Amino acid sequence: MRDGFEPVEEPDESEDWANKQFSKVLNYLSEAKLRYAGVVFLKWLAVPHVSLWKTQHTGDEKGFIWIMHNEFKTDHIIDREMDSERQALAYFGVLWQKQGMAIMESYKDREKDDAYADADTLFRNGRAFLGIADDEDLWQGIDVNEELMEA
Repeated sequence: MRDGFEPVEEPDESEDWANKQFSKVLNYLSEAKLRYAGVVFLKWLAVPHVSLWKTQHTGDEKGFIWIMHNEFKTDHIIDREMDSERQALAYFGVLWQKQGMAIMESYKDREKDDAYADADTLFRNGRAFLGIADDEDLWQGIDVNEELMEA
């Protein structure tokens, strides 16, 4: 300790990654014009691939905003009933698979392009989220720590 100040510990790679994702999630909330309580919780992450966030929605549609973010896509849902990370992962898994499949099916007789590749990535991300949500061993005994992040 020097002059009454403790040295500030530098964030490790995981913390640094999460902080960068937090900034992107805040930008997403702003661009989507979602009204929220000003506090965003980091609920789940797999560094450096994906993060799941939750905040209170203060708009007309009451409930929680769940935000799924990775480098490929950021998406959200507003829901009153969903109360666990597993439920949110499963929801996004089904949603992204359906969205990806719908786009890929529209390409049956067309030349596949970047949009098709993106749809395939969306589908595969959805399948991965469902696999994680369905893995009982992964969730056994996990005490999810609510990390408070204020906007």
